[in-house]
Amino acid sequence: MARATAKKDNDRVLDEIRVLKSEPAIVHPSKRRIIIGAVAAAVVSLLLVALTNGFKIPAFADEAGAKALTALGTLFIISLFVERAQQVYIAIWRGLRRTDLDNRVLDREKLLANATGSTPPDPATVMEARNMLHAAVIAQETYKANTRKLAFISGMVLGLLIAIAGARILSEVFVFKGEMDTIQQVIFNFADILITGGLIGGGSEGIHKIIALITEFLDSQRAGLRKQVKDLGTGGSV
Repeated sequence: MARATAKKDNDRVLDEIRVLKSEPAIVHPSKRRIIIGAVAAAVVSLLLVALTNGFKIPAFADEAGAKALTALGTLFIISLFVERAQQVYIAIWRGLRRTDLDNRVLDREKLLANATGSTPPDPATVMEARNMLHAAVIAQETYKANTRKLAFISGMVLGLLIAIAGARILSEVFVFKGEMDTIQQVIFNFADILITGGLIGGGSEGIHKIIALITEFLDSQRAGLRKQVKDLGTGGSV
């Protein structure tokens, strides 16, 4: 009876641990603040460019869609390089500790299995093994969360540095007629750096989704134009 009860409790704890491991990563509050702050700063900067008295309003460049896709394609490749570099450096920096924590979880699982498999199982030993396993899993998941946080911050920093170095998106899509005021140029460049840095730091998957959306929009526009031309041709032949 005691063995059956211990096995039942053991299964329940293992289920809880599996759920804990399968739960998606919770966005760290500092990460939310960084994202919200970057987006808010970019939006405010663009509004200042458009609304400030005497500032010129930007217009889309010729072939803006094609230029946007080209620029995003470049950022996509850069983002892949950044992600790969992050994987290498983070593996060197935090890989040994991660392996140690993974092995500790495996050891605690074996310890719990041995405790519940004894005849008869000792409730105190089972409880101690269960608590040790739970603590090991918590330490493992906390370390993973901290690693994800570091990866995000390092990606954002690298993205901003690359944008400062000259890889930009807004300057490829928008143009200004005539000379811009110095303050306007500074604000526009600031917004361009924030947005481009955020795109690179956010990862290649997000850039790929934006490319897919723009491509879908341009394809629908071309399909609409072809239909209009076809309708005009049909109407002229009647």
